[in-house]
Amino acid sequence: MQLEDLRSHSTVGGVHPDGTVSVVSVQWFGSEAVEPTCKRPDGQVANELLYRDDEACRLVSEAQRIRLAHLFDPHLAVHTSVVEPLPRSSGDVTA
Repeated sequence: MQLEDLRSHSTVGGVHPDGTVSVVSVQWFGSEAVEPTCKRPDGQVANELLYRDDEACRLVSEAQRIRLAHLFDPHLAVHTSVVEPLPRSSGDVTA
């Protein structure tokens, strides 16, 4: 995640450990720090000051979270996919 990815009315991961957050607003402090106001998955709104040095750390921690997520939710891929299962009709041929 790059700091520039934090835009108002966007949804991003890596800002909060519970998953994606909705960005409400963003305030920049020069080009090296940003304070996003984010709405967490539980509905709480929070601010956090992020620095340019946090980009790599947050990217690594988000990758690690995704890598280990199956330990907590074995059906993570199903829950987070954009695939919508459709009902089968009785006339469908199975392979």
